[in-house]
Amino acid sequence: MRAMCYSSTGEPLGEREISLPTFEGDRGRVVLRDVVLAYQNNCRQGDAHTKTRAEVAGTGKKPYRQKGSGNARRGERRSPICSGGGVTFGPRKRDYTIKINKKARKIALARGLFDRVQNGDVCLLEDFPASTRPNTKEFFNFLRKIPGGDSGSVLLLDASFNKNVVLSFRNLPNVAAVDARALNAWHALNCNKVFMTLRAAETLAERVNAKN
Repeated sequence: MRAMCYSSTGEPLGEREISLPTFEGDRGRVVLRDVVLAYQNNCRQGDAHTKTRAEVAGTGKKPYRQKGSGNARRGERRSPICSGGGVTFGPRKRDYTIKINKKARKIALARGLFDRVQNGDVCLLEDFPASTRPNTKEFFNFLRKIPGGDSGSVLLLDASFNKNVVLSFRNLPNVAAVDARALNAWHALNCNKVFMTLRAAETLAERVNAKN
């Protein structure tokens, strides 16, 4: 697979090869969907909790006699039909975590990257702009030179980020960064453009092509 490569100043250098697995048809799409949904579920806290009539504090005494008062017959004040009573069919604390197999994670990441490269959403970078100090304006101008760098969200990938580079882009609202060793399928899909250095491309190739 090939993607366009750019220099540290934003100048095009031509296409470069990326050693990623290729897929035919819809192979891997179901796994990709399941893994992304699992990542989203694993981000849920599951803390929403309401009390039933058995958990609400209050007396269990019958408010008035069964017959003769003219009111509808009912029991204690903790009933769901009373103000301050329990909640019927309300949310309860639960764990939304879904286990993801290692093989499924690898297939999903490979398929997600394959689709992004096929759609032209991945750009290779020779390196990020070299600077002796953090410079957000310089980094923003660098991104603007690359097609798609100033439209929508951008994900930056590198084998390891230089401190000055991190300080340069961290104030840009639509720019996020992930270490290539920690990238997952959800990261790869949750952006408009993926800018990865050649070092990151090598790291990802090792990850998705590993036998175990």
